[in-house]
Formats: sequence, structure tokens, C-alpha cells
Amino acid sequence: MREIYAQWLKETAENEEIQAELKAIEGDEKEIEERFYKHLTFGTGGLRGILGAGTNRMNEYVIARISLALADYLQNKYSSPSVAIAYDSRKKSDVFAHVAASVLISRGIKAYLFGELMPTPILSFAVRHLGASAGIVVTASHNPKEYNGYKVYDHTGCQITTQAAEEIWGYAAQHSYLEFDPLVKENYGKITYIGEEVVDRFLERVGSYCKLGDPAGLKIVYTPLNGTGNKPVRALLKKQGFENVTVVAEQELPDSDFTTCPYPNPELKEALRLAIEYAEKEGADIVLATDPDCDRVGVAYQAGGGYRILTGNEVGILLTNFLVETRQPKEPIIISTIVSSTLPEFIVKSSGGEAYYVYTGFKFIGEKMNELERSGDISRHLLAMEESCGYLIGDYARDKDGVGASLLICEMASYYKSRGKTLGNVLADIYKKYGYLLSKLYSFEFKGIEGERKIAGIMSALRKEGLQSLAGEKVSQNTDYLEVTHLEKADVLSFSTDKVKLIIRPSGTEAKIKFYLHVSGDTQENCEGKVRLFEERELEKILKS
Repeated sequence: MREIYAQWLKETAENEEIQAELKAIEGDEKEIEERFYKHLTFGTGGLRGILGAGTNRMNEYVIARISLALADYLQNKYSSPSVAIAYDSRKKSDVFAHVAASVLISRGIKAYLFGELMPTPILSFAVRHLGASAGIVVTASHNPKEYNGYKVYDHTGCQITTQAAEEIWGYAAQHSYLEFDPLVKENYGKITYIGEEVVDRFLERVGSYCKLGDPAGLKIVYTPLNGTGNKPVRALLKKQGFENVTVVAEQELPDSDFTTCPYPNPELKEALRLAIEYAEKEGADIVLATDPDCDRVGVAYQAGGGYRILTGNEVGILLTNFLVETRQPKEPIIISTIVSSTLPEFIVKSSGGEAYYVYTGFKFIGEKMNELERSGDISRHLLAMEESCGYLIGDYARDKDGVGASLLICEMASYYKSRGKTLGNVLADIYKKYGYLLSKLYSFEFKGIEGERKIAGIMSALRKEGLQSLAGEKVSQNTDYLEVTHLEKADVLSFSTDKVKLIIRPSGTEAKIKFYLHVSGDTQENCEGKVRLFEERELEKILKS
């Protein structure tokens, strides 16, 4: 590590910011090791890491190297490749986007770039609309302000497959981090900027899926969490007749420090705190929060004297039920992930449909959609969902879409409001019909080298010792996804009883290990009792592995 550090110190002499960081850690062997002990590699959502100097950090040199590798990959596949690029509101996102464009142009590849921050789903749409060979989004999604990332898309607008990621990473090994000088801006004038026409076409396509409800009767509070959703979400809601929208002023405009919401994750209560305060003052029916790159949306609805935040699974259940009820589709298909609730499957099967399950990560959902397109079944696609608040209707994109999901949720809420029901009332009706299913996520963060070892140790111990019981019930089935044959290998474990299922996986985007617990039962109280038993008997024991 010391040699690599010395090389970086020598060869980035013109970069004052990087130099200052490197000199500040001189003599700090532990910090040098943290920054240089490994390369950032493709995870569930592309490259993602803490901003800073080093091979294990996000910086201009890491961006340049992976962009050179992408250029090699594309030139081996296409005679005249092109790439569409978007970026979010995070620190250095615009810089990284321009560095990527400059690298690609230096290799003779046409680079399209949005002239302002833009949601991830619009990039996915733009790749398809422009006929680009690939796409890039510079974003760290919902991570804290210290992070940024780099997601790559194929010509279908889908995040690249595992095989493609491995091929690109193979090309990366042929390049030095210091091969391309990211301070050189001579190619900026050759960038082709993407115009408003593409955004307008996206909004038209998404708007075509809104068919019902009384928009004027719904009061909405919306927060873009200082990210990319502000303009397109508001424009789409207004276009479709949802005029009564209050935006959280403190979180309306881009803020790379996320001052009022340090962890802009719409799954979390804290992310919706300010919006709920606004809703209480306004008497709003629902609250919406999109994450910084606007591919996910969190929801709360008015319940009694306050607001109840829905989980990502509950929103997926509600949307599936709403679409089946109002669209009356023929043999519909939903696509979900192995860690998400299975209740949407029961709903869609009630109308003669079917459900497909893939690994966590919307790229796997996008791959399944591409399979449906090739087989001629894409018209049957009703909804794609994952428990982390990601949803997609239609076939206009191949990634989750917080813009379109926001519209669909408002349509759903207004439809049920016109019938005297809240989203909570509808959810209760669904449980009454199909049975109660409680899903809960536990997420534990372990940072740095020691954190990686801790997470690996937990997974190793579980593979070796297994689990004998869950919430007082005997485990009857164990699945190790490193050994399954119908899916590609993944570092995921699953343990099941008759009524309880636990899925465990290291996060592909954060230094975390995640536990997904699903409990079925006759009543909510019964399921909550099982959850408490799991927390008391098994959870702490697993973490001490």
C-alpha cells in the first residue's frame, strides 16, 4: 500500500485537492491502508464508495480508469458506440460526469450528457430513446453525503449484467488510475447535450399510464430530498391534474450536504420527518419522498391524528392490488426480488397472472423484462418492485422509477379517497382477503477492513452452523444461493419454517449486512409476536457469530 500511495502522491501533483488529502494522511498507515487496500468494484448498484483520494475511494482518477475500460468494452462490441450520461446532486457528480464524457470522447465515442442533474429512470429511458450503446449515471442513490457512485447501463437501458461487469473490469486491469489526466478539459466542447425533448417524451410515456382517480381531490406533500426529482415529479403531477402539491422548501433545491436529512433514504422515518411536519400543517392525504437520484419513493398516508409510513413491501402490495383492480389485466406478470414480500404474487395470481423472483438489484429485474420483450410477453408486464421502495410500471425504462411511481401512488390514493378509503383501509382489506404477512428489514453497518471481515465472518458461521429455529419454530429449509442451480451464484442465505422466512445478504452498495424477515399469520398481533421472538432469540446470536 505504501508504494501505491507514493505513486499517487507523485503523479497527481497538479491536482491540489487530491494532493492535500494525500499529504494529510502521510504517516497514518491505517488510513493509507483503508484508502488503497482494494479497488472499488461493481456491486449491486455499480461502483460506489466514499469520496476521496485512493483506489478504494470515489475520485476523478477512479472515474477515468473505469471509463477507459468501458470504452474498450464498447469498441469491441460496436462500430460507432455512443453513451448517454446523467448525474445527481451529490458532491462532484457533475465533475465525474464530465470526466467520463471526456474520456469516452478521447477514445472516439460519442458522449451525450444531460445539461442539468437528472433522475436515473430518465437516463434509462434516454438510452433507449437515443439508441445509445450504453449509459452512465453518476450517483450514490440514497447513501450519505460522503458517498458517490458510477452506474453503467447497456443499450436496453438496463444496468449491465454480471458478465458485462466482469468483462469491463477485465479491461480496467489493463489501465492505470493515473493514465488519463482528468484535469484536461479539451474534450468538453465535443459533448452533445441532451435537450428537453427527451424529458418531455419521458413524461408523456409515463403519463400515459395514469388513467383513473380525481386528482383535484388529493392533497399531497412532496420532498425530493434535495435531489433530482424536484422538476420532473412536480411537472408530471401537474401535467396529470394533481395541482394540490406542497413541496418541502428546505429540501426542494439541490444540496450536496443534505443538511436537513443526512441519510436521504426514503425507507427511513427520518427522511420523511420534515415532509410529515408539512403534511400535519396542510392536512395532506399523502406524503411522497424520492431519493437523490429519484429512482425510489417513500410514502406515508394520513391515519387518525398522524401519518403512517408504509414499507416498500406494503406499497408494492397496494400497487399490485390497485393495478389488478383497476386495469383488469389479462394474465399479468409482476417481477420482484427474493427478499421482497410474496403477497403481491397471491394478488396477481387471483387474476390469472404469475410472479417472477430475481436477486436483489434492479438490473436483474431489467434482465427479466428484456427476456419478456424477446419472448413477446412484455405487454403482460404489470409491475416490477423491490422492497427497498423501487417500482416500475410499463416498459419505457429498465430501472426503477421514482417519477412514475410517484404518479401511480397519487392516482391510487385519489382513486381510493373518492371511495372513502385510505391506503390503510385498503391494506387491511387485502390482509383480510389473502392473510397477514409482516415483513421487516434489519440493517447493520460495519465499516472498513474490520467491517468486511465481520460481515464475512457472520456469513461463514451461518453456512457452517446454520439455524435450527426461527421465532420458536423449527427451521425446515435452508438455501445457500452460492449453490443453487437455477440462478447465478450469490452471497445470500435463506432459512424457512412453516410461517417464518429469514434471508441474509451483505449489501452490494453499502458496508452493511441485511436481514429480511417475513412472518405470516392470522393476525397482525400474532406476526408481531413472532418478530419479537426472533429479535430476542436469534438476531443477537447471529450478530455475535
